[in-house]
Formats: sequence, structure tokens, C-alpha cells
Amino acid sequence: MQAKKYKGGTPMEPMLQSLLDPAVMELRDRTGNKAYFLSVMLQGGYRVPEGYVLRNDFLDQLIAKAGLTEEFQLLLRSEQVLNRFAKLQKMIASLPYADEDRMMLLEVKRKLGGNIVIRSSAPGEDGANSSMAGLYTSYTNITDDNECLQCVLNCFASAYTQGVYTQNHFGEGTAIVMQTFVDFEIGGVAFSQDIYSDGNEMLLNYKVGGIEGVVSGQHSGFSARVPRTGDMPILAHLEREQVAMLLNWGQEFEQLVGGAVDFEWGLCEGNLYCVQLRPVTSLRGSLDVPAIVDIDDVKACSRLNLGVLKEKHMRWFDKKHHVRKMCKALGIRVTNVRYVISPAGEPAIVGAINDVLSAMETPYIEAYDGDRFTILCREQLLQYAKDKSQGFQEELKILVQEFTSTVYCGYASIDKDGLVYVETLPGGFRTFWLDGATPTTYLVTVDGEAVKEKIQTVTGYFDFCSESKDFEPIHPEKPFMHGLEEKQLKEIADMTGNLSRKLGEVRIEWVFDGNHIRFFDLSEETRPLVETLGLGNMLSTGFAAGQVCILDDIDTFDVLFNDIISEIDVVPKASFNKTVHSDRCQAMIEELLQGKESPIVVAEYPKRTLAVLADYVSGFIFERGALLCHLAIILREKQVPAVVVEDARETLRTIKNVRIAEGDVAVF
Repeated sequence: MQAKKYKGGTPMEPMLQSLLDPAVMELRDRTGNKAYFLSVMLQGGYRVPEGYVLRNDFLDQLIAKAGLTEEFQLLLRSEQVLNRFAKLQKMIASLPYADEDRMMLLEVKRKLGGNIVIRSSAPGEDGANSSMAGLYTSYTNITDDNECLQCVLNCFASAYTQGVYTQNHFGEGTAIVMQTFVDFEIGGVAFSQDIYSDGNEMLLNYKVGGIEGVVSGQHSGFSARVPRTGDMPILAHLEREQVAMLLNWGQEFEQLVGGAVDFEWGLCEGNLYCVQLRPVTSLRGSLDVPAIVDIDDVKACSRLNLGVLKEKHMRWFDKKHHVRKMCKALGIRVTNVRYVISPAGEPAIVGAINDVLSAMETPYIEAYDGDRFTILCREQLLQYAKDKSQGFQEELKILVQEFTSTVYCGYASIDKDGLVYVETLPGGFRTFWLDGATPTTYLVTVDGEAVKEKIQTVTGYFDFCSESKDFEPIHPEKPFMHGLEEKQLKEIADMTGNLSRKLGEVRIEWVFDGNHIRFFDLSEETRPLVETLGLGNMLSTGFAAGQVCILDDIDTFDVLFNDIISEIDVVPKASFNKTVHSDRCQAMIEELLQGKESPIVVAEYPKRTLAVLADYVSGFIFERGALLCHLAIILREKQVPAVVVEDARETLRTIKNVRIAEGDVAVF
């Protein structure tokens, strides 16, 4: 899907225009549909909060002034860039303002009374074919100048999401509407006619306290049907004259738009306002026949009403769609994933389950209902579907994917010399979280020939249990040596090389199912993998000098995460950041570091939970560790040096100051 280019306009046209200016309607591709309809209503004499529109090409100017046009266009055009939606949004949200632009926006805020609303207005938003509801960002009750400036950028950024991409409007951008904030006593949404019946009634949904609670779906509010002819009904919190005015507005708006409309309205000090108008778009109804859709079929998925599955789908799309597309093009095995959307009824749902199982090649599958993933035997899926559809009486919406009962797994990446670095442990990835687990490591050529290797002894791992349908801890009577065969190394090297050539510096997650190496996932390394890979002692390059801080209890920070170690990721989750800045965590960090200058923490191994220290120390020294473990990657991202030194705690316990430089540790 190609990004769309802007059309029309010249540099001489003003970037900021009053909604009363007829040019807002004439430059609809620049000002967007929301601004267009607001201007239409103002020209028609309807009460609309005063406002201005900042055209969508104003963003191009901000990007150009920041010297980022080439980088922005690369992200916009290339489908091979990992996490490009997140990168685009981050770039836009962090753009600097030139003084003249800052003053222009703050002057508008002042003219509008200092308390404003900032809203998106995209060319594809609020249109006759699609409302794009919920895909763009709006902010209300903005009084702070800095918050105002940031909200403008955030609104611009909201046009570069995976959701907009799937609706075929990626690259159009959005204009920004800035309006006076009106503190409505009552507000809601009106449909000029009920499109599901004979159209002889207007539908109202409103609540006390404003519009946002209704349009966000957080509050049900009051609902009412108002006959388009005859006496006005008595409704809670509304006068008959006000109901009549809403009815008249709806009918008049139909004449302006050329069909049924919905509009957002509010009541303040006895005055009715209209704050948004759009054509009623045809809604997706229930399916007549089941739909079994490959998750990689973007167009087909965009036509589905995914319901509770949609949020997960959007997150998946941002991270995995382009990678899976690339894997398929390169002939790399990926997990089969399907959406199952079926109308109620036993014949339809049974047929849908049989169809989706025919697409699955593994003995076990995973099903997702919008809440949690459940591992099932193939023959259990029908009962699962029956339960989720309330005995076949309701519509079924689930995701079904293959599940690999991993024999062993690991990570792989390319070093600066083009060699493939591989880490592996038996069982599932949970084994990497085991205390004391040290992976076997290899350096191999692109042809799979091992140049160097460190075979490790395994004392425990997590293996898939067919009875519990989960990975259970295994403690063998005798420790054993774990390694890979040449064929497996060749498959890993091929996969890693092919993906790295296409996607740049990445960390591949792979699994072995007993027959073949399969692609599992990947993440991006924004810093090149350590220059001294050679299975040496460096986890993260750099220089650090500071005071030694011995950490004997490797589990110190585990209590902060309630055993949910997945909260600590290479890309920090909001919950992780909240934990780090909590009073409890800050107190624990202070107790450990004891005010030492540029502390260098010495610990047993790079456990995930030590990520809370990354912004508070100058370096780490571990007694053992893996180059591709989560903490090592986080430290490379943050440019915090880390090395491995055997018996480091015993050796450095009486030492005050140490220096880390390119893998060496020196006392000073």
C-alpha cells in the first residue's frame, strides 16, 4: 500500500485559517472533512464554537525546518522499516517548533479564550464512505501553553497509525482544528434518522456532563427516539423546545449533506451548540456466512468487524505484519493465523471450525477471544467455540493460530563481520528466564559452519506438557550438554541473514519443532551488535568509571513486578515506566546505590528486573551473561556498558573504584 501524496495548494496560502473563511471549504483536501463541515455549519448560521484550522501541510513545514524530510519520506514510503508506524509517530510528536510557529499557535489559543479543544480533521475522516471513528486523536479542556503545543503534534502523529493504514488513508495526514472549549452541561450524539428502521425517528444518546463520555463509549447515558413528525416527547434534562431544535437541525443537515447524518451537540447555559457533523456511514452488520480470514490479508481484515479482537489486531499489525510479509516472500516458515467470524447457529460455527482447522498444521493450536490465549488440542477447538458462542446461540469472534511445542529455541543476530551469533537453550523461551540458565552460543558463517562455540551444561529447562497445555519446569537427574546440529545452524543462519539483509540490525527469535527451525519473532537493535562479538565478555560497549556497588541478591527487584516478568521489554511498556518511577522502586534503588558516584553494579547475571537500574548507573559487571538477553539489549539501547567477569563479586568486593573500557575492567 503506497502512501498518498498531497494535492493542490501553494506555499503562499496561509497555513492557519478561521473556520468562517470560505477557503476552508474550498481546500478540503488540506483542511479535512471535520473542518469542512464545521465551516459549512458556520456559513449556515448554526451555533458552533469559534475556531481555526491548521492545514495538514503545516506538518511538512515543521518536518522541513527540523531537517527531517528525507528521513520522514523514507519511513512513509518503505514497508521494510521495522516499527515504522511507531517511529513516524515518535518523530512527529517530538518535532521542535520554530519561534514564529510557536507564537502563531499560542496567539490562536489566546484569541480562543485560553481554554481550547484540539481535534484532528483528516481528508478521509467523517466521510460518506467511512467515519474513521476512533482512529485519530482529539484533546479537550487544554489550558497550558506547552500542553497545547504538544497536543497539536500528537494530533498530527495520530494520522500515521496502523489503523489509518488499514483504511487506505495512510500518508494523507490530518489538519488540526483548534476551537474554544465549551463546558457543556449536557451533551451527546444525534442520528437524524434510524437507518435500521423506516427512518421516521431521530435517535438521541446523551448524558449530563458533556459529550465525551458518550462518544468514548465510557457511559451509556440516556437514549431516546424522537418522532420526526408530531408532538415532541418529554425527555430527561431537555426542554421540548431543545428537542425540537435538535430535530430541525438534523433535517436541515440532511439537506446540506444529502442524506442521513449524525452530529455531536452540547447544551451550555440554555444554548445548543453543534460541534461535529458527518454523513451516516453504513455500518457492518452481522455476517450471513462464516468468514475465515488470514491475518496477513490486510484488505480482508479491514472489512471485518473484529469487535473485541480489534485492539490486539492493531498492536499485532504495527509490529508483525511487515515482518511476516517479508518472511513469506523469503520462504521462511511462519505460524498460520486466522480470524474466525461466524454468525450464530451450530451448522455455521461447526463448518467454520472445520475450515480453520484445515489451515492449521500443528497438533496444538492457540485460540484468542479478546481476553486471553488458550492452548488447545485440535479436537478441543469446537467445544471452545461452542462455549464462546453461548452454545452456538451468539456470533463467534475468535483468533486461531498454530502452536509450536518447542523442543528448543533461541536468538540470532548478525555481527559486524557478517557472522551469525546464535544463542540456544532447550524447551521454550521461559527457560531463558530461569535463574542460572546460561545459553549455548555459536558464531557461524552464513553457510552455517560453526567458527566458534561455547557448549553449556543444562541443569533445568521448561518443556511443553501435553496434559497441562503449558510449559512446565524440568529438572533432569543429570546435567547434560546442549548443542545444535549443523543442519539447524544452517537454517538459523539462512533465516537470520535473509531477514537482516532486508530489515537491518535485528534480533531473531527462532524455535525448533523437532523437524524444522521456525521463525518466531524479532526485535530491532538500534545499536550495532557489539563489535567484539567473538563470544567474548562484552554485552554492551562503552566506557564507564565509578564506584563499585555489589548486588548479592539477584532477586531484589522481582517483587516490583508480581512475577509478571514480561512487563520488562526491549521497548519499555507504560507499566514498567510507572513502576520505575514509583516511590517504592526509587527507595529500593537509593538503598542499593547508597549515593555512590557513577555507580557500577556488580551482579551474578543480567536478570530482566535489573532494567530498573539502567538509568541510574554508569555500567554493569556480571559473572555470566548472554549477548541477546533482554537486559543486554536494553543496555545497548541506552548505551550503558556491561561486561562479563568470572567471580566478579568476590574479586571486587573490597574495591572502591573500577573502570570499564572496551570489555576490560581496571581498578583505579
